[in-house]
Amino acid sequence: MPFLTRRLIQNFKQTSILQNISSAYPSTRVKRIPQTVQVNDQEIKISRHTAFLRNVLENDLNFVKLLREQKNFSTNDWLNARDELLKISIVNEKNIDAIISNLCFGFENIDAFMSYMKYLKSNNYEINLYLKGTYASKLALKQILTKSDMQEIYDIYDSLLKQYSVLDGTTCDRLIQALCVTERWEESAKLFEMLTISTKKPSKAISRIVKAAFDNNKPETGWKYFIQAAESEIHLLAQAFASYLEYCLRIFKDKGLLEKNLLKMFEICRDKEVLINKEELDNYLTIFQSLGYTYFDTFMNIDGECMHCSHQLPKVVITQEQFNELSELFMKNVVVGDNLYTNTTPIEFKKFLQFLKNALPYDIVIDGLNVALSQQNKTIPAKVEILSKAIEYFVNRNQKVILLGRKHMLKWNNMGYIKHNTKMFLFDNSSFDDPHLIYATFYGGLNTCFLSGDLMRQHKSLLPKNMQKLFKLWQLSHQYLKNQTNAINYPVKFESIPHEDKNGWHMPYFTGNSSVPKDSYNATSNWICLRKKCQ
Repeated sequence: MPFLTRRLIQNFKQTSILQNISSAYPSTRVKRIPQTVQVNDQEIKISRHTAFLRNVLENDLNFVKLLREQKNFSTNDWLNARDELLKISIVNEKNIDAIISNLCFGFENIDAFMSYMKYLKSNNYEINLYLKGTYASKLALKQILTKSDMQEIYDIYDSLLKQYSVLDGTTCDRLIQALCVTERWEESAKLFEMLTISTKKPSKAISRIVKAAFDNNKPETGWKYFIQAAESEIHLLAQAFASYLEYCLRIFKDKGLLEKNLLKMFEICRDKEVLINKEELDNYLTIFQSLGYTYFDTFMNIDGECMHCSHQLPKVVITQEQFNELSELFMKNVVVGDNLYTNTTPIEFKKFLQFLKNALPYDIVIDGLNVALSQQNKTIPAKVEILSKAIEYFVNRNQKVILLGRKHMLKWNNMGYIKHNTKMFLFDNSSFDDPHLIYATFYGGLNTCFLSGDLMRQHKSLLPKNMQKLFKLWQLSHQYLKNQTNAINYPVKFESIPHEDKNGWHMPYFTGNSSVPKDSYNATSNWICLRKKCQ
């Protein structure tokens, strides 16, 4: 059950009431035309998803007044609140608990929700799965968790496991949140296995388990889930990093041991390509400063040289043997795959291979349509100009260009410069796929590059796990990208991961709530230069 959006309900000042909650009430007819509700002399807009709550908000309910005033609820208050709500046509015994709980959350009145749960329990109401999971997770938010609180969590957890062989993802997530603040935190592992059945990127859950492990001085378990998250490309929340820092400060009083164990975080982030949020990284840097380090904000130039200390980051290097193995696997797993001719025909593909053979040697392969369409809402002349400028960039560097596209591009006017300065192969309009672009680049040899805005994520995933990293490094160092100003970015020559050298570390970081994806091919501009002071 989605929560009632806090912004609207809080003092009725916003316009959205509840996100997608109407799916819980399929029998309720919802008008598609946006409605408005007059509440306390204020007009509130409601969407087609939330129009069914119109009657609730239009009623001058004493219950809503109590919620807004953050009043303590007595047994009589809850009895009256239920009586009030049940008089409204859309409210019934099946949905009243969900409506009350979401109103409590909407007004950020968690105490009212906890009070309502106690009311339901003391009066022997049947409490559904959603409310049980939610109640357990809210208990976990208490600053001081009593033995009685923990026992309530255990009772809910044990009863649900006894009742259901498998729990839904939302309930698993909430129970993990609850268990991770108790002495039975290790049992959250079982819930996490259930959670991964329905949830691909359970960031909150795995971060909580990592935190619980470090909080309980179980670093092996903490690193196990930390590494699992990194290898599964699950974004770890700040609490995972903060809990390890707190663990180190709590356990290692010797400065040498403290430094060694703090550096383990950087080493694992390097090996697993994990970036740390700037706020959490600053906490680590403060401790390193007390251990004899200095640090500076910096950035890397295009060659990977630190603009503070002039240290050169190692360049991406792919050997001829690695390249040959990668290109053969790409042809086998991606280009051929289950059906080579899904995106072409035997005759066309044969012509394509002959074209590549005759075109050798060449330096750059351009995805013509991808480049031409890189700016939205452009006319055909504008598309031709964009493509021509991209070609000109490479021609001015004395590079031989292959252009791949589709036959409908022949209808474009003013293609003279493009035809004169490239070797062009146009697939049928129903043909041409990204794998052909990559294959053409591989066919050109180790030093051939390509220009496309497509990051090829789906194609990388078709390679064996042990080759996906190599493909990423090859792509990183061979793909030109167009930026928002339509300029062309040179392939990155270094990885945006933590780098260690004899004098310290260079740490990339991200700001805000979202990290740079692991398959991002734009180097981050945010770096810290961490240097060990000379003794």
